[in-house]
Amino acid sequence: MEKKNIDWANLGFGYMKTDARFVANYKNGAWDEGPITSDDQVTISECAGVLQ
Repeated sequence: MEKKNIDWANLGFGYMKTDARFVANYKNGAWDEGPITSDDQVTISECAGVLQ
């Protein structure tokens, strides 16, 4: 994967699509190693506490 030249001084808070992202899951008291994926979709359970 090629390193990107990021303008840190002008980095905003809006969404910025990236080529890939890291995804890790916490289960049974530990984080898994997680993959790097190009999938830009985040899946969340309708029962997630943040939605209550």
